[in-house]
Amino acid sequence: MAGPGLNSGPARLLSGTGFMARSRAATPLLIAFTVTAGSAVAQDVIELDPISVTDDQGPETGPGKTTLDRQTLEEQHPGAPLDTVLRRVPGVSVQGGGDGSGEMAVNIRGLQDQGRVAVTIDGVRQNFARSGHGANGTFTVDQEMLREVEVTRGLGGKAGAIAGAVEMRTVRADDLLQPDGSPGGEVRLRYGTLSKSPTVHGAWAKRLGAAADLTIAATRVENDSYIAPNGQYVDAWQLARSGLVSLGFDTEAGHRFTFSADMLSQDYVQGTAATARDTDLRKRTYSAGFELFDVLGGWNADGVLYRTRTQIRQTPVAGLAIDTRLYRTETTGLLVEADRSFTFGDTWHDVSLSLEGFRDTVT
Repeated sequence: MAGPGLNSGPARLLSGTGFMARSRAATPLLIAFTVTAGSAVAQDVIELDPISVTDDQGPETGPGKTTLDRQTLEEQHPGAPLDTVLRRVPGVSVQGGGDGSGEMAVNIRGLQDQGRVAVTIDGVRQNFARSGHGANGTFTVDQEMLREVEVTRGLGGKAGAIAGAVEMRTVRADDLLQPDGSPGGEVRLRYGTLSKSPTVHGAWAKRLGAAADLTIAATRVENDSYIAPNGQYVDAWQLARSGLVSLGFDTEAGHRFTFSADMLSQDYVQGTAATARDTDLRKRTYSAGFELFDVLGGWNADGVLYRTRTQIRQTPVAGLAIDTRLYRTETTGLLVEADRSFTFGDTWHDVSLSLEGFRDTVT
């Protein structure tokens, strides 16, 4: 016979099974057992220790999160484009990012554009936007530089983002330095049938004395056009180049300050054969970050002050496209996040505060 599914409430002990089960209404647990009747047969009885099944995580009180760390990106998605990786995240779809396009837009649970999905790279808002037939809010990133991608579904990811947030982190010194502090680096060479030339990526970090470190990284990617299985020619050529320089300082009190500059350029053709435009995308970012520990009575804080500019210039190459177009978004912003833990009575509390402000200038 089969026992019913367990609902929320106190744990039940099923007599004769030595089995303790506890579950919530949201995740019912079904326990089935059988009893066979027959003539009594003498046999040895082995008593087993009781088994308890409990839920350590408790109910989900915050937004759903999916974190893709460095190991996951390298082992489960080696060489996969970022749009392909994001499409495998539950509740996420992506527009653009393939067939030579340098831009992509993230849709979370059916919402996108107009800040509904907040996209950040190292805490820097990616607010580039333009009105058209496609997505209005897009971003671009060198995926070879990425070391972690975190997707938050629902409220609570970032200020003003009702759909969720996509937070990306690029390579930094502690990803490359050896455990003993000696210089370290990485070189990646990749080639495929859709590559016009090999993808080359290199990153290197070195300690500068006892309190400073320097990180340098660069990437070059050139994809080629191809013939689709149905015989259609797909103009997917794209040339992308990027560079990153970061200087970090550690204080005697354990605090850390970083100053970074990075650039990204992508050249590709966008549009159909009748409205094809040669597209030049240029992006520059300058940022100053900090990590503070045990300040102002036990608070830990980190943040970034930044200025980023993304510009797209499109020149007609054929057909009906006759106008040259320019889109530029400059964003200046500040993000500060602080947290601390304390006890009040017999209860342990965690408090997190976030302060964020930014200003967009659009041409």
